Amino acid sequence: MDSQKFVRMWAEENHNNYDLLSTIRNYGPGAIFDLGAQNAVGFAKNFHMEFYLLEDELKDLAGKGYQFYIENNGLDQLLQKIEKETVENNENMRRLVSLDLTKLSNEELFQEYLKYVKPYGSFMRSYIATQPHYIAKIEEELKKKLASFEDHEEIFSILTGSEVEFVFKNKGDFFQKSFAELIGHEDSVIDKTLLQTPLYEIKTKDRSRKENLIQEKSLSPEVVRLGNILSTVGEKRFGMRFVWMPIIYFFELFLLEWKRRYGVSKNTLKKYDEEELDELILSNKKVSEEKLNIRSKGFAKILANGIITTLEGNEAEEFIKNINRLDEDIVEIKGNVASKGIVKGKVVVLSYTQSFDHAEKIKNMSKGDILVSEMT
Repeated sequence: MDSQKFVRMWAEENHNNYDLLSTIRNYGPGAIFDLGAQNAVGFAKNFHMEFYLLEDELKDLAGKGYQFYIENNGLDQLLQKIEKETVENNENMRRLVSLDLTKLSNEELFQEYLKYVKPYGSFMRSYIATQPHYIAKIEEELKKKLASFEDHEEIFSILTGSEVEFVFKNKGDFFQKSFAELIGHEDSVIDKTLLQTPLYEIKTKDRSRKENLIQEKSLSPEVVRLGNILSTVGEKRFGMRFVWMPIIYFFELFLLEWKRRYGVSKNTLKKYDEEELDELILSNKKVSEEKLNIRSKGFAKILANGIITTLEGNEAEEFIKNINRLDEDIVEIKGNVASKGIVKGKVVVLSYTQSFDHAEKIKNMSKGDILVSEMT
């Protein structure tokens, strides 16, 4: 498998090893709407995670996404699922901040943990269904249908542009700092009042430009439908970030309690695998320092033809080196554009291997600087 070419799909800061298995499951055998991948790699080191999919399988996944959204008219089904899960997760967050975890028994604490993470897992499976590789074929088809227009790029941009605007509230550090800055410290302080007022307001944009364009260009209903699907998926995906971000933020309350209760530092807890964390919570069974030191060199979960295996230490590190070695000659940068257009200027890169300097970099930006995320 290590001789096959993988594509890095995203990187994540402030990663916990115990999330690695569920991530692989959610993309693979646990995926919803028959969107599962057969092959994937998750690699973690120094609280930084990278996720890879097999290049040869991306075309198949794009086909699955096309079938779901276009042939099966699956968008409404997904939107209903997301709405239900958003309500459930918001209720769970409010419930968690109302609890005094110190008064719970180990079993009660474990049950509260499960009540919190299971709906979150379901929500993330819905979030994964909005990943760009699932709508790649839809984008390709829309571009082909617009290719005969001289201004096809502008038309594509207008048709797929968001019809709503997210207006963010003043929430102090929550929108100003990275997760590593918010919760990466051993004694982080969680603002339990964060959800007492909405994080943002959604305002509807003026649709006249899009409606006039559709009429002037005599765009077919199918072209309009493709644009609406891409626009809606993009809007919903963006909004979902502001559900899972506070979910992760408030999960810190569990980590702080486990640290207090079992005498294990947060950084050590983050090195535990999923089953090991369960055993710690229920029976105070700790992982040996020797094993965790080996794991610090690298920790990987590999999905190959539907089967998940684990690599640790030098084996994991060598495996990921072999994957990255295949891409050494690639110099072209590809990504998703957050703000469409063409600009020239100084680029400020936010690296998720050095996330503690995000706020300082943003603070020191000047007018005309271009912000590029490693995840873009």
